[in-house]
Amino acid sequence: MDRGDPARLVGVDGGASTVRAWRLERGPSGLAAAGPAARRPFPTDPPFLPVPLARQLAERAEGSPRLGAAEEARGELVLAAAAEAIAAVAGPPPADLVLGIAMPGLPDAGGRGILVLRHGARLPRFLDRLAARLAERGLGLAGAPARLVADGRAAGFGEAYAAGGALVGVGTALYMAGGTGVADALRLGGRFPPGAEVRRWLPAAWQLSGPGGRPFEDLVSMAGINARWAERSGATEPRVEAAARSGDGRARAVLAEAAGHLAAFLAARLAALHRGPLRGGRGEVERLVLGQRTADLFLAPDLAPWFAAPLEKRLAEELRAEEDPRMRAAYLARGALRPGLLVASALHAAPAAGAVAAALGLVEGEP
Repeated sequence: MDRGDPARLVGVDGGASTVRAWRLERGPSGLAAAGPAARRPFPTDPPFLPVPLARQLAERAEGSPRLGAAEEARGELVLAAAAEAIAAVAGPPPADLVLGIAMPGLPDAGGRGILVLRHGARLPRFLDRLAARLAERGLGLAGAPARLVADGRAAGFGEAYAAGGALVGVGTALYMAGGTGVADALRLGGRFPPGAEVRRWLPAAWQLSGPGGRPFEDLVSMAGINARWAERSGATEPRVEAAARSGDGRARAVLAEAAGHLAAFLAARLAALHRGPLRGGRGEVERLVLGQRTADLFLAPDLAPWFAAPLEKRLAEELRAEEDPRMRAAYLARGALRPGLLVASALHAAPAAGAVAAALGLVEGEP
């Protein structure tokens, strides 16, 4: 149920390297950013090496994460960045905020801290510690978030409930965004199924093996793409798209290869859904939505020959090879992708807006 529209809405997108916060407004077309984001990157010196994933998962199962000094220190940097970004957009204190926070990783049982994070430091009791830091700045929480929202789900919520979102009015869709890792969401028949239900059909990208046995997350995330570019070139320019724009053939080849991996990933997602909730002709995916930096690549006209065009071509090839005739009929038109199937969203505030939508009670089924 909708819990009302407070005076100050702040949404946070907490990544593995940067925290972004937006002041949001609620209008007739949905939530919208009231201004630019406040960005607070984490210092990279000293570098932080995450705890091995197997250990994180085991300690989460035990309910007792054991953080070392380096991880504790990194977590303090994340908390400081989040508090600073929120304060930068919240307006002058004293103030009460309705706050929505999107975070990567696997939460604790109450959803108030992060106990597994592949690309960063774990953050137990994150919400409680952040509330204390905000109180020191004269910022209280009216309608404080009951729990963190997974970054992919939050982005899906944002695309559905923010003005101009790519999922507004769409019943069944897949969302995928690549940054440091991969964030994804599923909308099924107009609702967002619980995360545990989604993972029965769609394992996380870091759990799903792609070509060569590497996790798809390492093949299609921007961090993974840039890592392959660095490995192959030894270049000091860390962003593959900048090198591709300058005419570097190796960078363009890395982008085209990543487009092929992304096509395989999306086709595998579609096939999994048709083996699961869409089996037996129970519907089809209306839209595949790319977000964040993946969308930026797709929407860049000067990079289209090496990313958007090969992605569309390879995805069509993957779908033509599908044995299920219903899939071919649903997603292809004369051998090419059905118009409107693959789209990119320029809504960078989607995770923050989606977290606020959840905090306001706009998302059906969310606590």
